[in-house]
Amino acid sequence: MEENLVFLFAAYLAILVILFAYIYRIFKAQRRAQADLESINEGLKKKP
Repeated sequence: MEENLVFLFAAYLAILVILFAYIYRIFKAQRRAQADLESINEGLKKKP
């Protein structure tokens, strides 16, 4: 039973880490897209 609990805990931790990495990647991509949009907007504003 003890080994089973350790395995479950390890699996739970692995899932948490994967989820966190996935969310972090999406968040970073979103921030980059936002920055790109802002730079495009700035470029459009500068044009006469």
